[in-house]
Amino acid sequence: MHDYRFADAYIHNVFSVARPHALVMVDRDQFGFPLMYAQMVEHQRPDVVVLDQELLRRSWYLQDLVNQRPALVAASQPQVDAFLVAVKPFEAGQSYHGNVIDTAYYAMLTSFVVRSETAGHDVYFTYRPDQRLVQGYAGESVVVALRARRGAPARGAAGMAAWLTPVDLAQFDFSHLTDGTVPLDRNVLMVRSWYGELLAARAQLLEKAGDSAQAARLAGLARQFLAAGDTAP
Repeated sequence: MHDYRFADAYIHNVFSVARPHALVMVDRDQFGFPLMYAQMVEHQRPDVVVLDQELLRRSWYLQDLVNQRPALVAASQPQVDAFLVAVKPFEAGQSYHGNVIDTAYYAMLTSFVVRSETAGHDVYFTYRPDQRLVQGYAGESVVVALRARRGAPARGAAGMAAWLTPVDLAQFDFSHLTDGTVPLDRNVLMVRSWYGELLAARAQLLEKAGDSAQAARLAGLARQFLAAGDTAP
């Protein structure tokens, strides 16, 4: 296992693309825990807010956010309170209304996204977000995550080029994803497929921006990552 460095690479990739004070939304423990470890143990990128969408379904996680990110919770306090009221019967083993919980849950998530973006902080998704969370936003592939952007680029290649977030492929660590030297488990295959989708999407944006050479490079790498046809997160 000495070459199994995929979690380190995942941490590096996400934090290398996240701008200062960004909100990074993750889904599933295996993708959230590496980033949490990097922040809490190794003290990497304490400015970045990492939210686990699935853990946000539990009151204990929200209480931890109150302690760790009080400003984030305070900015969405009405939505957080409404969700806690809705989920309380479920957590107490009492009769509950699933639709009420779901509605309050997505209202809270949407508030986190909107208020972070409105405050000038970039918002990134490390998975395909539910459309309820990104209504009114354009999704920009930044190779290893999807950035939620308010508004669309101006027409034409120049407008697209000016709109795109600068990304250098050399800043990312894709070690051992295709060389066959290290066995790839289910989680790594999911990440590789997700990267493939994002690379293909970024290639399309670059083509529209008139950068055909870079678009072809990213499209080629996307084909390598997607060759196995694995399911993305």
